[in-house]
Amino acid sequence: MIMNDRDFIYYVTRQNGKCQIMEANPRDPYIENHECVMELKAEKCLAFSLDTNDNFFFMDECFIVYKLSRGENNR
Repeated sequence: MIMNDRDFIYYVTRQNGKCQIMEANPRDPYIENHECVMELKAEKCLAFSLDTNDNFFFMDECFIVYKLSRGENNR
């Protein structure tokens, strides 16, 4: 789990051969309100990181590193 500057929590889940990056508001206790912000076809997540500009860095099981950026208007 990683927290950004705006106090949102990000974590990775795996479902049906895909890894999903989930966003959660810590003030909202209901898991139904967590939102999938990105999805990758990968079996495992070896590393996950976030920088200050909401860019995600994701390493899959083949040691390929992906840089994922959120759109400015999808929050």
